[in-house]
Amino acid sequence: MTNYGSFGNRIDELPTSPTTGIDYLGIVQELSEENKMIEEITAKSEQTGQIVDAGQLKEVAPNANFSGNISLTSRIESAEVSQEDLSVAKSILAKSFVEIGKNAPDRCGDGRGEINTEKMSDIELLQRPVGPQAMGASQSYALARRMVDGNEESATLENDLLSMRSTILATGSELGLHTDNHEHEHGKIGCGAMNGVEAGILIYGTDDDSGAVELATAIVGSDYDKDAHESHKNVAVNLPKTYVRDNQELLDSLEKVVGMGAKQVYVDNHLEGLVSLNQVAGTVFAREYYNRQCQKQLGKTIQVFNVDVWRFSVIAEELYPSDTAKQKAYITACADWNARPAIMLSDGSQQVVVRTPKN
Repeated sequence: MTNYGSFGNRIDELPTSPTTGIDYLGIVQELSEENKMIEEITAKSEQTGQIVDAGQLKEVAPNANFSGNISLTSRIESAEVSQEDLSVAKSILAKSFVEIGKNAPDRCGDGRGEINTEKMSDIELLQRPVGPQAMGASQSYALARRMVDGNEESATLENDLLSMRSTILATGSELGLHTDNHEHEHGKIGCGAMNGVEAGILIYGTDDDSGAVELATAIVGSDYDKDAHESHKNVAVNLPKTYVRDNQELLDSLEKVVGMGAKQVYVDNHLEGLVSLNQVAGTVFAREYYNRQCQKQLGKTIQVFNVDVWRFSVIAEELYPSDTAKQKAYITACADWNARPAIMLSDGSQQVVVRTPKN
């Protein structure tokens, strides 16, 4: 079969321009090789995991007090997004998971893209090393550990975060947090999960806690330990008033310890329409690749809140290698601290999908 390029020439007959010296044959062959690699990576994503619909957030957790402004319903009612768009987005999502990048910083479950990725090619977006996602990135792992290990009068979130570094490194990534390119009041940054820690702590002592437990249980299923959660409530409501400090200072401290790469900067506004719970071990969401494919295929963005749920048990085993009860308590606390931001940031209209291993 004759191999033709996009200009109608046979590829093996494409010339080198005598005036510019451009090697058209080389360019076409390089693009062909890139497309082949993209097909291989996206096919592997589909082969290792399947996307399963789980209903809306507010259906998964009917008693949760969703109080945020991020809304899929408003986009559907304004005809900006259709059900067909959501189906296409889910098919793109199925092709957008890659292997965890060794020692790449943890990422937030935020659906927005990272700054300075817009000029990368599709294959670069798929091949660049990226870390696993949780709401608030590494912060959620540190908060979960505090819930399990109990209270200390001198405890601070900053110290808890930095003390997690060896564990995070041992489980394949690096500490990471983020801000964004918007203006924020003093002490706040561009991460709703981080800005909402104090409110998340307060939920433990209110009637809203039961709804948060519903969503957390949906995140980890039978691994959720309600007895452990009751113990965590006591820890949370008695944390020192100085536990949470200035978030900008927290970012600065992380940068001094880890380096510039630990602080990511996200761009644009929140447009999350899907919530993804990834259960396929060792895989992470190529978020920027997914967002670009949505723009290419739909002409719009349907962002995804993604949480790599498989990571909870990996960290739990590293922290408490011989204590299965504490492992389950840690998984429970991770689920709690990933449920709370979703409740505070969204109106509950996002569609939830679970990415399960494909046998």
